[in-house]
Amino acid sequence: LVPETALADSAGVQSVLASAYRRLHQFEYYGRDFMLLGDVMADNVKIAVNTGRYTTQINNQIFSHYGIWGGGPYASINDANYVIESAADTKIRMSDNLRRRLKAEALFIRALCHHDLLRVYAYEPANASGFNSGIVLRDKPTKGVSDTEGAVRASVADSYAFVIKDLEEAIATFNSITLTNPNVSFPTRANVGAAQALLARVYLYAGRFADAADAADAALNTIDNQATPRAVLSTSANHV
Repeated sequence: LVPETALADSAGVQSVLASAYRRLHQFEYYGRDFMLLGDVMADNVKIAVNTGRYTTQINNQIFSHYGIWGGGPYASINDANYVIESAADTKIRMSDNLRRRLKAEALFIRALCHHDLLRVYAYEPANASGFNSGIVLRDKPTKGVSDTEGAVRASVADSYAFVIKDLEEAIATFNSITLTNPNVSFPTRANVGAAQALLARVYLYAGRFADAADAADAALNTIDNQATPRAVLSTSANHV
């Protein structure tokens, strides 16, 4: 289907958002390798039964690494960009709450994927002086080959600023939804608590530790169905 047909109504936009979630499940991404290869290449695991899998990665052979540059993340980002664009299109009829939720979830997915790409293919900001190439940032749908022309890797600082901005906007958009319980109404999808938790992780990678603590604390205090007393961040005195 061409985008104009697939995104003609709210049901179509929701289907494209579902596609963005589904792409996270690819074997190279959260379906398997992305969750596993760090421990394999760091010698935190060993091959107990040799099936031929991961033998090159466990020996750190050349070209045996993560393979997500051309796989799930950018495809998911593209779906998310279509959703963000469509959520802003007032010609597509949907409720204000749905419009905001679709935009917020898509912003979360876009930030997650860009940050995962940064984790694999770039240094953290504090260590980027010798190699300051981040990733190719995508904030609009790639509708044709011409949209890929001139794509260059942004700096590490600009890449992190992009991800943080997306998460801040996602949190603000989630918080603008007028639902009885917007923080826990969609437990199997991105919500404001998830966005706050991811922002805390991004701040950790960026070396912004005070901001990371604040974002993590906000995430812990967002979900209002926790046991009493609420969970709080550990201190240096009581962490043991």
